[in-house]
Amino acid sequence: MKTHATKKRFQCNNCEKSFASKSSLVVHTRIHTGEKPYECKDCGHCFTQVGALKYHARTHTGEKPYKCQYCGTSFGHKDTLNSHEKIHTGIKDHICELCGKGFSRKKGLLYHMRRHAGVKPYKCQICENAFVAKGELSSHMTTHTGERPHKCDTCGKAFSAKYKLTCHSRIHTGEKPYQCEQCKKSFTLKQTLNTHLRTRHSDDKPFVCTKCSKKYALKVSLKLHLLTHMDKHFECTECGKKFTQKGGLRLHMKSTCKKIHAKKSKKK
Repeated sequence: MKTHATKKRFQCNNCEKSFASKSSLVVHTRIHTGEKPYECKDCGHCFTQVGALKYHARTHTGEKPYKCQYCGTSFGHKDTLNSHEKIHTGIKDHICELCGKGFSRKKGLLYHMRRHAGVKPYKCQICENAFVAKGELSSHMTTHTGERPHKCDTCGKAFSAKYKLTCHSRIHTGEKPYQCEQCKKSFTLKQTLNTHLRTRHSDDKPFVCTKCSKKYALKVSLKLHLLTHMDKHFECTECGKKFTQKGGLRLHMKSTCKKIHAKKSKKK
């Protein structure tokens, strides 16, 4: 039986892109016209498609009909669920052709490719910092406004970015979606898993000290090590101990030195 490719008869007058149905062309045309006919009755936000409005409405109702078969976490969008489940399965089917790094989401690969190309299309109008993703810009803007719109339903703590709330929520749920394939230990954050892999299951130490050539698995470890090469300009006026950073001296004065002098005063 022969199959025939669907003909794309409906062509956009603005960019010449073609579509198989007229309805698809109508939706596409709104990209050029800016038309957003579907308005949310709760907040007034407008959308180009009724499906997008339907998904958005769940942010007001709290409805999360899509449940993870592995850990039971629920989501408002099916796409979000599919991306989440790849954390459990380890599937990363979107591969970077330049460095081989894999991503569970196509959008993740898109942002990654922008980093390779140095493309940062989202620019802050206040300080001119630029970002590869719109979400990064939105999160950055809260540093100027002080806004924390994402609030935890359990304890009321508020966050500037949605991903920060998601990470925080795992404290309450006990969810640890990032599992080490080698020892099966699980973590709440992907960054913690990456640190675990580098320090427990790898001999790779990419961070090298320019002073003594000592190598470290973590950048933060190198930063702490570099302090040992710095001159100690900050001296405790009570005991004479010196520190490379003012913060170290301040902490010493508040704790260690304070206890020492408290004992001396008692003896007197």
